[in-house]
Amino acid sequence: IEVVNECGDRSFEQIENAYFERIKTKLNEANKEYALKILEAKRNGHQPIRASCLIENCIDTGRDVYSGGAKYSFMQPVFIGFANLCDSLIAIKRLVFIEKRLTLKKFSEIIRNNYEGNEPLRQYIINKLPHYGNDNKEIDVYAHYLAQRLADIFDDKSLFGTSFCMPGTFSYINHANFGSHTSATFDGRLFGKSLSDGCSPMQGM
Repeated sequence: IEVVNECGDRSFEQIENAYFERIKTKLNEANKEYALKILEAKRNGHQPIRASCLIENCIDTGRDVYSGGAKYSFMQPVFIGFANLCDSLIAIKRLVFIEKRLTLKKFSEIIRNNYEGNEPLRQYIINKLPHYGNDNKEIDVYAHYLAQRLADIFDDKSLFGTSFCMPGTFSYINHANFGSHTSATFDGRLFGKSLSDGCSPMQGM
């Protein structure tokens, strides 16, 4: 909602770009926070010694995992609700820029109010618009495009020590936990409902 509000009456491409700029900003903030936590752990002698004993190369190099001792060292930023992203952006594109049923401002207000008084619109989004996972070429191609753009953010993104980012969508229960306090989304999902599970389609699609 924040990204859409920031874009005002701009083009759909500008909304996409604003979203990915937000992801880059959050990633840089998380990288800094991660590096500080590792430095603080090392400073206080809190290296994971037991884990390091079981990870290849740590004993041979005499370095723990926080010091670059692991042969394979990476972090996995996880994107919860990937299908919600795909479906929401397609909904914005269709309803605002193609069908012109709503302005961005009006659509954002409806989402902020959890579709209250707009159930016919929500049902239209759920039942009539394309959704990832329904064998619809338009959104399947678009999902591939979004996944590639997310991956491209991490191409040259290194972390503390020798770690690097390997983005993913893996989730055991976080899609439900995060969904419980995430506002309604542009794909017809209501406030508090689960987000999509990993890279799977939204539940019911």
